Amino acid sequence: MNFDVLQQYIQPEVFILIPVIYLIGLFLRQTPHIPIWLHAWIQLVVADIACAFIIGNNVNAFIQAVLVAGASIFLKDLIGHTVYGLRGVEKDPNTGQFITKKDIDKS
Repeated sequence: MNFDVLQQYIQPEVFILIPVIYLIGLFLRQTPHIPIWLHAWIQLVVADIACAFIIGNNVNAFIQAVLVAGASIFLKDLIGHTVYGLRGVEKDPNTGQFITKKDIDKS
């Protein structure tokens, strides 16, 4: 993929937020009392606040926040599915936690 396509939609000033929101997502996964379904919403709120500071408080800032949060969450899923898929790890549909195929065979 050519980065020119990304620059057509995401403004260069907010590109730095993609790894920042990604790291916030990693920290949220380590927090035991925050449900998994809430992680994306927290990332979106943080991205929205950050974009409002960088761009200004307008509709464009919200659109950029959605794009940045979406790119970050897509990046997390892409890396996670690739790494865990190569290791033979699957996601438990009930808990959302990653488990190995050995654990599945034991139960």
